[in-house]
Amino acid sequence: MRALTFLLLLCAQTLSVFGVTNEPSSFPTSDEPSSFPTSGQPTSSNPTEKPDDVVTTCVDVFLGIQFANGNPTIFAQNVVDVLESTIDSSLTTQIAAIVDNDDASVDVNTETQEQNIYDGDKVGVDSKSCIKVNGSPEVRRRLIEIELPSVAEIVAVVEETFNTPEKLETFTEELQEAAEEQGVDTFDETVVAESEVTKIPPSNPTAAPTPSTPCLDSTRDFLVNEELQNCAWVAKEPAVRCEKGGRSVATHCQATCGECGTCNDAKKQFMTKTKGLHTCEWVGFKGNGQRCKTVGDPYTCRKTCGTCNNGSPCLDSTQRFLVNEIPRTCAWVAGNPEVKCLRGFTSNHCPVTCGTCDEGCVDSGARFFVDGLSRYKTCKWVGALDDPGTAAYRCGLIGKDNGLSTCPEKCGFC
Repeated sequence: MRALTFLLLLCAQTLSVFGVTNEPSSFPTSDEPSSFPTSGQPTSSNPTEKPDDVVTTCVDVFLGIQFANGNPTIFAQNVVDVLESTIDSSLTTQIAAIVDNDDASVDVNTETQEQNIYDGDKVGVDSKSCIKVNGSPEVRRRLIEIELPSVAEIVAVVEETFNTPEKLETFTEELQEAAEEQGVDTFDETVVAESEVTKIPPSNPTAAPTPSTPCLDSTRDFLVNEELQNCAWVAKEPAVRCEKGGRSVATHCQATCGECGTCNDAKKQFMTKTKGLHTCEWVGFKGNGQRCKTVGDPYTCRKTCGTCNNGSPCLDSTQRFLVNEIPRTCAWVAGNPEVKCLRGFTSNHCPVTCGTCDEGCVDSGARFFVDGLSRYKTCKWVGALDDPGTAAYRCGLIGKDNGLSTCPEKCGFC
């Protein structure tokens, strides 16, 4: 009996040494508040998911679906569902291929934002696809670190999926097969004729129009009677050329044609920087401002892109001027503005080329050629007699724009 008692005492001492007692646990129970902070912390439905192991991004996917019969119709919801699920499936497959790890998960969720009929035979569908690549799944097959793609790599895959002709053709086939499985025949005689992918930034502020923003002409070539022209061409005969197309030309050349102060878009087709001939209506079609970067300047689709410049006109002078007693033009300055804008009064004679429009409505300080006199004069000469009638007469002598681009202060355009 004494041996049994000795053994029991020995076991109790051993357990005490290793910290095992019959006292209540010091860890919080379900009835006690946890000592870990909870407020303000992000939560996840997956307890194993770590922020560093997840890559997320959203892209805007525009698809122009062309109808062979020339009679496009806005898609019903069941057709939209097929399109969205096909986009999800296609992108999931393509992104999973670059992740190349069965332990990682790829989730794509596409939602259609807008539909419109354009060009007479196409339905434009603008969708938002949000992509999530998770490298910390609940069940992992291999205990190795999963290398996740960057946001840039994911966006590149989406662009390749829709902007590469071969893959776009594959997507069209996948769309038709998915529609057939769902009993939808809408895509039987269609083809995805146009596509555009744009990464959606965290925020997309647009510049608010302010009266102090200089009023400049569009720099983009535009169609006049099926020929490409520009505002320099308009400035050679503003009285005639500003009136063309019911003054639609004037909407491109607002400074030259006296349209400053009106917040509107240019009306004619113009040559975009990267997408060929289009209109401001096309630029604004998607409604999110993403196409504004394709225009090439902030002076063309001013209303659509939130860049209305309602201040005083700022123009390069149409008149030749003297630089070291040699006749020059603003076109000559444009050949090497970094050097030539520093010479004499070049910067205020050619403010657009020299980037000095922010200095406000300022007369040229150069000696320039007066067409009506065939002599070189200055803007001080225009207002020398301090007589409005004489100043107006002399402004009319300067050139065909009545001094607008050369002596805007003296000629009353500021």
